[in-house]
Amino acid sequence: MKQLILDGESYSSHVDADSTCKCNVAGAGANTSQERRFRTRTVGAILAVLILVAALSYLFVIKPRLTAPAGTSSLTREQKEVDDFLRTYYLAYGNGSVSRLITLFDDGAILSAPDGSVYKGLPEISRYYKELFVGLEGAEIRTTILQIEVRGKDAQASYNIGLRTWRFGATEPPQFFYKDSFDLKKTDDTWKITALLIETSHPR
Repeated sequence: MKQLILDGESYSSHVDADSTCKCNVAGAGANTSQERRFRTRTVGAILAVLILVAALSYLFVIKPRLTAPAGTSSLTREQKEVDDFLRTYYLAYGNGSVSRLITLFDDGAILSAPDGSVYKGLPEISRYYKELFVGLEGAEIRTTILQIEVRGKDAQASYNIGLRTWRFGATEPPQFFYKDSFDLKKTDDTWKITALLIETSHPR
């Protein structure tokens, strides 16, 4: 029994052990609920960070992507050999690897760029790709075979190209379309590019 004095009048209140126990239990339940909400928010924040990391990895690590060229199932063995060689070219291009690209060209190769500029020999072709790849962070390349013709140790091949390049953090890069025409020759069982004509094309 407790006595309270408010404004000069006395009031009696009775608090037994059972009611005290009920208050304590209710308070413990509220604390447990708050802890659950806190844990839920924490797990949600961790998942959000993991999703963001995965997305960034997709943009900057998993890329470049090279889709399988259409029509490869109907190629002859000689045509498949040329196509495999040129897929190496497109993979090196997507990685922005000038050193790898240069190994695929003949010493006296000629490259004609989309703007009409002509580059002769490995030093000039190397300079072309170095300038082209400035700021390159990743690339997605879609190739479609137009023609592969093999005549002994000489070959010609042409592809339609859909190209997206990521530069300086852009998340929605524009898509460009080109037609690549290759002249190749085989020396010591290895194909080399002797000429490459790159022309601006249109979506197909």
